[in-house]
Amino acid sequence: MDWYLVAVGGTGVLVLLSLRRRVRLIDMARQQGEGVAPVTSPAAEAVRQLVGVAGGIYVALVSLAAFLRLPVQQTVQLGGITFDPLALAALLIAILQPFFVGAPPRP
Repeated sequence: MDWYLVAVGGTGVLVLLSLRRRVRLIDMARQQGEGVAPVTSPAAEAVRQLVGVAGGIYVALVSLAAFLRLPVQQTVQLGGITFDPLALAALLIAILQPFFVGAPPRP
């Protein structure tokens, strides 16, 4: 049961770090004049981007698996939690994505 708490805690920390990095990238882009539409807050924009990126990756993974006719389990149960493995992979990729993106270019 201890591994479960470590996994949940580690995932939570990764999500927070990912959102923090996204907020910084959004702030830097705004300071450089990119992005014209006003947003309520950088944190709201970061969450919107995280969910949007994860959704796009999920659609791509599902399409790729269907196109290649890969045998993918619909659900996986781990520690009493049932989830879609492709959705989990998409979320993890979206969480890690801002750490591999550089700062926006300066004009």
